[in-house]
Amino acid sequence: MELEKLKEEMDYKMRAWPWGKELAYIDARQAQDKLDDVVWMENWKVEYKEIKWELFAGVSIKIWSEWITKWDWGVESKIEKEKGLISDSFKRACVCTRRRTRSIKQGSIWTTK
Repeated sequence: MELEKLKEEMDYKMRAWPWGKELAYIDARQAQDKLDDVVWMENWKVEYKEIKWELFAGVSIKIWSEWITKWDWGVESKIEKEKGLISDSFKRACVCTRRRTRSIKQGSIWTTK
């Protein structure tokens, strides 16, 4: 396992918005694929739990024989509320596991056209 590869930037997708801006983002599938590629499917897992009415995702990576878990919460998206909430909490937890993307911290960045 080359955990340093988790720090590599990922390509991001762009979504156009009507007021002349674009949203740069990664989706949950990209984060899952990166984990599969670097630590392999059997060495990572995700769990969800609710704490004080907030949804948290925990991403665990198995290092040697020990599971290391990082948790973070998400926010609803304007497009698909529940799916966006689950996806956002997962991506934020991935950032906590030292994944670096251009969309670090916020889950997305805004750019002008």
